[in-house]
Amino acid sequence: MRLITFLPVFLLAFSACKRTEHDHQQHDAKTPVLKAGSQTFGSAITLKDTTTLADVLKTPEKFQDKEILTEGVVKAACKKMGCWMELATSMEAEAGCRVTFKDYGFFVPKDSQGRMAKVQAKVDVKKINRSEVHHMEAEGAKFKDKTESGAAYEVRLVATGVDMREAS
Repeated sequence: MRLITFLPVFLLAFSACKRTEHDHQQHDAKTPVLKAGSQTFGSAITLKDTTTLADVLKTPEKFQDKEILTEGVVKAACKKMGCWMELATSMEAEAGCRVTFKDYGFFVPKDSQGRMAKVQAKVDVKKINRSEVHHMEAEGAKFKDKTESGAAYEVRLVATGVDMREAS
């Protein structure tokens, strides 16, 4: 009788572990591989007019909730899945912004650092709580101005499309 009670619990636990591994493999499958030349991730870019990244970083509240097309260099990318990247005006620039991908619908190569990226995205200025800051720093993110509590404000671009190419 105990065996009959234990068997379904064991099978349920085993299938849950298996499902987690499968989900992890699906995320790995979504992470693209960097290729020579130029690549598009997500949807095709449809906007024509470009807003400079320097303008967005200087007055982000002016662009809050607006869809823009901007360009910059990828200073860093998530090393685990490619689920975010940091875009800046140059590799030496202190200020930059985080680029995430709408609904986690696509990722970028984990080794995108140093590439040029044209990004069509919605601008979002938001406060990141301490635990999210800590999580992102563990993945390679850097936050310049953290609050005493460990939270930070950041300019985030929620991208629908990214065109990436080798820096010239």
